[in-house]
Amino acid sequence: MGRTSETECVSNAASVKMASDDDVVVAEAPSPDAAEFEKMFETVAAARASVEEGMSNNLESYERMASAVDEEWRDVNPEQHAKLMLEVCKPLSSGAFEDSRRYDIARRYAVSALKQADKIPVATELELVGHVVTLCIGPNATVGEEYARRRAEDTALRLHAWKRLLDAIDPNWDPNATWFAKPVPPAETGLPAGVAPEAIAGEKLRKEYEAAIERTRQKSEEYSTQNRLRKWLKRFPQRAEKDIIAAYSRPPFDTDALAELLDNYLPKEEARTRIIDKVVANTSR
Repeated sequence: MGRTSETECVSNAASVKMASDDDVVVAEAPSPDAAEFEKMFETVAAARASVEEGMSNNLESYERMASAVDEEWRDVNPEQHAKLMLEVCKPLSSGAFEDSRRYDIARRYAVSALKQADKIPVATELELVGHVVTLCIGPNATVGEEYARRRAEDTALRLHAWKRLLDAIDPNWDPNATWFAKPVPPAETGLPAGVAPEAIAGEKLRKEYEAAIERTRQKSEEYSTQNRLRKWLKRFPQRAEKDIIAAYSRPPFDTDALAELLDNYLPKEEARTRIIDKVVANTSR
């Protein structure tokens, strides 16, 4: 079998980075005070900015901060915890730190947030998975049973995100659909489009107009969501497929375990056969 390059074994978070405000799934857990979350997010964002700007590149200090945030928020609200961990992971995967442990630390926080993946937005899950690195080579790479365990865990996370992405795609979505960006009030009012509902005196007509505004909002949100999901679809599966093939093309070889994972998440996808065939070819050299 030929030697697998480091770029094939390490997921590049930047290669799958896209918009993170895609509210495909809304968390069901009650949210703490919004101001409290915003304050914490600003604190983490400031720490991230200071690292990226070269003001403080002490990995141990950054890790202590990240661990405190993880511990404080992991049981509070899945979506908010995920957003915080995503912010934490970004400089770790970007190369801001020279310490080779950075990939392993980023993976730890991403995995922590992904423990409740079904309760966070699809786009947030996809971004977090980009920070789940299965190290194949280097000083921090695992081997033997530990590598097999981590490889299986990381692959399950990738496939879970992949499946959620496919499930969230609406096959009937029309990218050319049009609608009035500013709903028109009932003709009886004689008012222009986009006017505030409070400008309509009659309760019946005002409610009709409010309903039209809500329909427009939903259509706009649906369009944005589906448009962003399709952008993810153009790149995430290809990156995930490459990572999975690279991970299972190294010992300990276990095509049966890989096939079982693929059957659990992508039983009818052509990618399943393609991945298995490629791994078998790689491990037969």
